[in-house]
Amino acid sequence: MTAPIEGVCHCRAVRYRIDGPIQHSSYCHCRMCQLTTGAPVTVSSSIAVADFHYTQGKPSVYRSSETAIREFCGTCGASLTFHRPGKTRMGVNTATFDHPSVAAPTLHNRPGARLAWLEATGGSARP
Repeated sequence: MTAPIEGVCHCRAVRYRIDGPIQHSSYCHCRMCQLTTGAPVTVSSSIAVADFHYTQGKPSVYRSSETAIREFCGTCGASLTFHRPGKTRMGVNTATFDHPSVAAPTLHNRPGARLAWLEATGGSARP
């Protein structure tokens, strides 16, 4: 995964660039990710906050818990990022990369919350 990596929301109103390496990409099975994306599982890539920059448009912000903030396109609703204020790393929705195949997931976050009918292969489990 060589930088920069660029990405965009569905309607193309919000674009971003990642100027540093991806630490890892992981599936997340938690209920909060399911509800905020409308998907049974999400894949996000962990990057340094300092390496992430919006290059077009401005996202809407949603505080999804006491400790977490999610950014999304206010026009099309595409989920873009997840971060905790004050932390040095953040998650970027891998499916929004211009070329999402550059970051295959290697971990499963919250596998205990996986929907019983979902079969997701690849990667190892992480509580």
